[in-house]
Amino acid sequence: MKRDYNVNVPINRILVSAGAVSALNLALLSIVEIGEGVLLPDPAYPNYESLIRMQGAIPVFYRTKAENDFLPDVSDIEKRITPFTKEIIINSPSNPTGAVFTEEKSQQILQLAKEHELYIISDELYDELIYEGKHISPLSADPSMKDHIISIFGFSKVYAMTGWRLAYAIVPERLWGVMCKLQEPVTTCAPSISQKAGEAALDGSKDFVKEMLDIYKQHRDIACDLLKQYHMDFITPKGSFYIPIDIACTGMSAKEFAMGLLMKQKIVAAPCDTFGPSGKSLIRICFAGDIEQ
Repeated sequence: MKRDYNVNVPINRILVSAGAVSALNLALLSIVEIGEGVLLPDPAYPNYESLIRMQGAIPVFYRTKAENDFLPDVSDIEKRITPFTKEIIINSPSNPTGAVFTEEKSQQILQLAKEHELYIISDELYDELIYEGKHISPLSADPSMKDHIISIFGFSKVYAMTGWRLAYAIVPERLWGVMCKLQEPVTTCAPSISQKAGEAALDGSKDFVKEMLDIYKQHRDIACDLLKQYHMDFITPKGSFYIPIDIACTGMSAKEFAMGLLMKQKIVAAPCDTFGPSGKSLIRICFAGDIEQ
């Protein structure tokens, strides 16, 4: 955090977890009560909604629209805040849209959370996979909010360590002990072999990450050129390795379209109907594979 975002974090604010989903689960468990509301983007990673419902809390979606580069409208978010709203989840770069928060957008979200005394859960798994712009971590954007921000980082995406089940969260000091106690009966700890591999990844050279990012950018540009040739409706992602495609004009559901691609063209795409209400007309393709794919 000091190297990448110029943020000093004491050890009693760092929680190592068995994957980012585990960290997100602990973040919700430590703060949210049954019946309280949690704001989350639409579309968004499906496990956000699943975990919120598991806590007995209420997921409240805020729209991120293609015409706004899938960035949230803060005034729209504010309309959805009630006395029962406890947290807001943000995700930049985004899965599935590839949206990257600008500094202005980050400050707007932080100011909103401050005014309404909301906790922020910031999913930053794709923090180094950005093609245009730069990553703005809420912790560096407004250090005064450190007692209300939980930032989650992982190794699966940036370091291509999917399956190692390793992540870490920067948490408010007063929540650290609570989250550690909650982790004990759930996963006990992250695998020790994964933690050693994670140390090597963090301490080692970042050259391979830059090389991987260059390759992903080439893949992205090729994929976008192909989509333009077929007149597909999409927004070029600024980060992550996904492209959301709007297939509403086909009259098909996201699942129907994705199954058609698989059966007829042998192309795998994720139907986004589980990513939130707006996902019913979206599919997500991934360009992290080999160029031949």
